[in-house]
Amino acid sequence: MELDQLGGGAVLNAIIIGYRHDLHVDFIKTYDAEAPEEYGNPVDYVGSLSPDGSSIIGVWSLLEFDGRFEMYREIGAAEKIEETISATVDF
Repeated sequence: MELDQLGGGAVLNAIIIGYRHDLHVDFIKTYDAEAPEEYGNPVDYVGSLSPDGSSIIGVWSLLEFDGRFEMYREIGAAEKIEETISATVDF
């Protein structure tokens, strides 16, 4: 979940497209059409996945701006996703 840090604090939705090779990750985040105009440009992320898969550390870039980032997986998140995927739906 990401909140609008520039105005209002609304929840922002985005699409992430990228890849992972071994412990290297590279992805682009593009905010959806409902995001404020200030979020109109995609953000590029490049980083390294921890050996246990619980975190990513790297750099982001957006136009002429860049910085470092750290992402941490919520404990139990993978299990929740797996439970959701394996749920059976009867028609």
